[in-house]
Amino acid sequence: MEKNEKKIMKNSVESLSIEEDFEEKEEEECFIHNLSVELLDLIFYRLEPIDLVECRDVCSYWREIISSSPIWKNLPFTQSSLRVVLIAELEKLIYYNKNALLCDNSDDSSHTFQGFLFATVSNALEENELNPLEWMENALLTQSQITKKKSIENPIDSSEKSKERQRNVLIFKLREASIKHFEKGEELNEKNVMCWMNHGYFCFKWGRMSEAKYCFRMISSKFTREEAEVSYYYNVGYTHYRLNDDSNAIQNFKKSLELYPLKFSSNSYPPTIEFPTEYANQRRKEIERLIESGVDLSSNVYTLSLLQKITKEDSESSKPHSNSSDCSSKKENKKKAIDLNECGFLDDLGRGKREKQRKGLESDSFESPISLARCFNHIATSFQFLDKNDEAFEFYSKALAENYDLPNVHYGLAWLYNSNRNSEKARYHFEKAIELNPLHIHALTKLGWVYQEAGDEKLARQFFQKSLELDEQYAPAQNGMADTFVYDIALLADNMRAKESIEQLMKLLEKYPKYSNGYILLGTLYYTELEQFGDSLKAFQKAVELAPNKKLCYEIAKCHYMLGNHSEAMKELQEELRLIEECINFHVICHVNTNGSLKASHVRQLTKVHTLMGDLYQIQGDYEEARKHYTKAIECNPTYKTVYLGLATLHTKMKNYKAATQCFEDAIQITEYNHSDIVQWSANRRLGWGGNNYAVSLFEKIMRISPLHIQIHREWANMIQEEINELTKEMEGFQSSRVEILNPSFYRSHLSVSFSSPVLHHGLREDRGEDRYNSIISSLIKERDDHQTKAEKLRIDLIYWCGELSEILFKIGKTEEAEGWKERTNRVSRTVNFYVPR
Repeated sequence: MEKNEKKIMKNSVESLSIEEDFEEKEEEECFIHNLSVELLDLIFYRLEPIDLVECRDVCSYWREIISSSPIWKNLPFTQSSLRVVLIAELEKLIYYNKNALLCDNSDDSSHTFQGFLFATVSNALEENELNPLEWMENALLTQSQITKKKSIENPIDSSEKSKERQRNVLIFKLREASIKHFEKGEELNEKNVMCWMNHGYFCFKWGRMSEAKYCFRMISSKFTREEAEVSYYYNVGYTHYRLNDDSNAIQNFKKSLELYPLKFSSNSYPPTIEFPTEYANQRRKEIERLIESGVDLSSNVYTLSLLQKITKEDSESSKPHSNSSDCSSKKENKKKAIDLNECGFLDDLGRGKREKQRKGLESDSFESPISLARCFNHIATSFQFLDKNDEAFEFYSKALAENYDLPNVHYGLAWLYNSNRNSEKARYHFEKAIELNPLHIHALTKLGWVYQEAGDEKLARQFFQKSLELDEQYAPAQNGMADTFVYDIALLADNMRAKESIEQLMKLLEKYPKYSNGYILLGTLYYTELEQFGDSLKAFQKAVELAPNKKLCYEIAKCHYMLGNHSEAMKELQEELRLIEECINFHVICHVNTNGSLKASHVRQLTKVHTLMGDLYQIQGDYEEARKHYTKAIECNPTYKTVYLGLATLHTKMKNYKAATQCFEDAIQITEYNHSDIVQWSANRRLGWGGNNYAVSLFEKIMRISPLHIQIHREWANMIQEEINELTKEMEGFQSSRVEILNPSFYRSHLSVSFSSPVLHHGLREDRGEDRYNSIISSLIKERDDHQTKAEKLRIDLIYWCGELSEILFKIGKTEEAEGWKERTNRVSRTVNFYVPR
């Protein structure tokens, strides 16, 4: 073992050094030193790029001159041709691209991108931008190669020497994996210019000079300029596609197709899939117009004109994205993306041969360097992510016409059909993708979802299991498999068996640790059923960690609110508002209706956000901001009772008792649950409780009591007490000055005593003024006591009925549910504040 380590170390150290080849040469005298720099520049300018690489190895003097030359800086070996990615995204991208290779291992661009990612990780480790002891090596290897290495994950020897050795071994392995992917890409498609360029660039950077020269020579000899440009823009588009930059991906795919001189086969075939009716009619009219104008629909002009129109619309709609926080964070990153428009390598590669071709003295036949079917498929998928489903249908159809046996095309089309509620066609194309590639992990998982939605959980589990056999850490498959079990767990909580539900859920999460929805359910159970807000917060945060696209800002904010972390709660709510505003501005289809309004579920969410923000501003003493947010909440949903409670307490603090009373009345009048809902829930309980009518009647009584009403009556009584205190102070002032100085805005119109002017007439007798005060105060005291009594009666009734129901359930053998109702009884009896944001 020690021998092998030393060998690996030796190879690794050799690969890390670039300058060793020059050490001996630098000591030798060279007659060329006598020539001027200007003359050498002129000589070097006339050389082919491959000869420049040879000359650069001669001595340090030549190397210095060539390295400072603009020609050298434009060569592919001096920069990576792919966009630089953020260090934090590397592991995720490698993992996703590994599964992409499972779905289509014959895609040369996927191998190129994976090789680029491995090489980037290697360089980041070398520059100490990543910690090798924290880097998850398993995510970098294929499933068959996964082995847990204690020397990396749990090193026994923590000395600096050991850490350095581990780092070098990991760098060496990453570089070897990178080269293998580049070689595989070149084997699949020898016309992939990006693969040769990156292979050569990284070999040059790592000191593998002979391998770098070979790649350079292949680029010079194999490609015409047209082939190189088509391949180049296609692979740039693919890189943007993998980075989820769909707009730029489409733009670069379009450039590649514009330079593609051969006729698209798909132009000669009618569409092979169904288009939505509205879009089909629109396309038919456009086709008729083009035929009348004499356009040849079998030519590439038709497809390119369609793509041009779509990309123009997309670029205009995507302009606001430049101001997004994501874009700004990328600009702040130290590693800047290469400006692809300024890459000059196409002009400098094989200059002599290219000059002849440009002048028409030599002409090579064009050989397709890209897969048109894959290109159309990537364009379709990008349109799908941009919520342009009609255009996606168009290009999936073209991809199928180019190559019907490409699994990813069927997968993408199936996904699109499924999102449009056409499960039959979705199932057909998912099955076709699996037939063409049984290892297509995405299609296996999605087909499981289709069967689960259809209610066939047994068959769904079979497909999820096949996905997990390919990659046991694949989160969508874990989520799908866990979801087939979670309904019964959630049903336990619904039947007041929250602790049992949480126990089973924890076991499920141990088996499927990437089940993000499970952590959301866990957080909800801790929050609503047990009111353990700290545990709830941890569960929600874990869900976001597993699935960053699930922001859960409001859920996290309400936990912070209940824990007293008001500043943290405010940050989360502001982020939630920003996300909702972004959905409206960019018309995100899953959140926004066709008319641009938010969907009902998101309107309810917006109502809750504004209500909780109002509560926070009220706590901070910013009453004006609080009022604005309460008003916005009511505009969103006038039947949300919680907002009226918040607005009532706000008016109380602002001494606007009349408005506060109106808000309390509105809150009481709004029912928490509809009558039909209670009837349905009662029917379900009757079945579960063996038709025990008394238990069902107790359940109905409990459901008709809103715990929030207890708090409303308490707050109402507190408001009246505030009013009494104000009147008492005024009465003391009246007795001392014998002059009425009351502000009648304190009083409410429903009281029997009211004033018609801001200041009472002077000269009233003292006893008559005191009678007026005493009459008002007596009425208010009676009203206060009435609300206190109502609040206490509701609380006692709730405790009694919950306890009574618990005893009945014990008697009929429903022990777990009885324990749940008993726990609720205890919780109600010890609750001080019944207001909990929902």
